[in-house]
Amino acid sequence: MENRQTAYEKLIELAEKQGYVTFDNIMDCADEYSLPIQDFDWLSNSITTRGILVYSEAPTRNVPSDEDDFDDFDDDLYFDDDDMEDFFDDDEEEEHTEE
Repeated sequence: MENRQTAYEKLIELAEKQGYVTFDNIMDCADEYSLPIQDFDWLSNSITTRGILVYSEAPTRNVPSDEDDFDDFDDDLYFDDDDMEDFFDDDEEEEHTEE
């Protein structure tokens, strides 16, 4: 019973560090403390009852790269209302010349 509690506390600490545990984490912890399968079930249930996420595999993290997606944004593409007026003025002039 003492080993089960120690394993449980270790899993709680792990969950606090990474925000979740995996079934492999629980299995490894159960193996480390030589716990029977019933205690594995108890650990799994106790962890989830506590509101800790348990994944079958560790989730992949979307780690932002050094290059931000917006770094490639071309500043020349920015235009203000004056640019739009020039665009529409040019368009209107073309329509008048075509007639």
